[in-house]
Amino acid sequence: MRLSTSKELVVFETVARLRSITLAADELVVSKQTVSDQLRRLEDTVGVRLLQRTSRSMSLTEAGTRLYPHCIRVADATKAALQELEEESQEPSGLLTLASSRTFGAHFLAELAMRYLETYPKVQVDLRLEDRRFKIIEEGIDLAFLAFQPEGNDLMCRALFPAEACFVAAPDLLKKAELDEAEDAYGQLPRIEWRQGADSSQTELRATRLRVSSVEIALLAAVRGLGVVKAPRPLAQPHIDAGELTVLPDQEASPTSKIYAVFPSRFHVPSKVRAFLNLVQTSNSSIDQMMADRTLP
Repeated sequence: MRLSTSKELVVFETVARLRSITLAADELVVSKQTVSDQLRRLEDTVGVRLLQRTSRSMSLTEAGTRLYPHCIRVADATKAALQELEEESQEPSGLLTLASSRTFGAHFLAELAMRYLETYPKVQVDLRLEDRRFKIIEEGIDLAFLAFQPEGNDLMCRALFPAEACFVAAPDLLKKAELDEAEDAYGQLPRIEWRQGADSSQTELRATRLRVSSVEIALLAAVRGLGVVKAPRPLAQPHIDAGELTVLPDQEASPTSKIYAVFPSRFHVPSKVRAFLNLVQTSNSSIDQMMADRTLP
């Protein structure tokens, strides 16, 4: 049996939806004869009548009723693909709403947002940096960057890059506690808690001497020997390279999480979102350096 083309299925979907060959021809910008020919080819292919036509009305047959939902999906996918191809030749424009935690936003996302604005002068950016759980659909967010995968069929997640974290402490603190880098006995050291929002866990931070919402301040406190802190590796790395902080070796094998790009699930992703995602992905190799350049001295 000859396979039906997407054109024939789109024509059938349009006729079935509008219940008129004339209206379908107008919407598809083709002649009525073309519509009739495509319908006839489709019916010849499936071997059954799909539409019951009279001089005054048109209705779906039983076979047409079964086929129609599949044609809707084909038509939607075809229209989305054509719209996407059309938009690829057009410059992104309009308002792009981005969201992330304050730390990720300040050390990575803000730089990319400025590059994006410089590259695409017809766009505007609403950059929301808050330490909370965003309601992406309800708040009209186009693209969020999260350290976890949210649940729900109405959201799409794309893994971007690792979000490695490590426990660090000042060498002098380890020396005073008579510990060396080879020891696995850091449980009694004072802790510094860097927390992001009210949902942050405090279960692993006993004997906490400082709680702060700024990772930069937490790292500076660790450099001064006030305790052990768990921090993003790219932000801690300049202090590690300078010999100001030591990575606790028993934490080296801890699992590495990922940063995810999260956006509303659609047949068609707007060009302004696709353009920003492309910018993020092409910048992956320089992420560590971008974040490190913004660490407080």
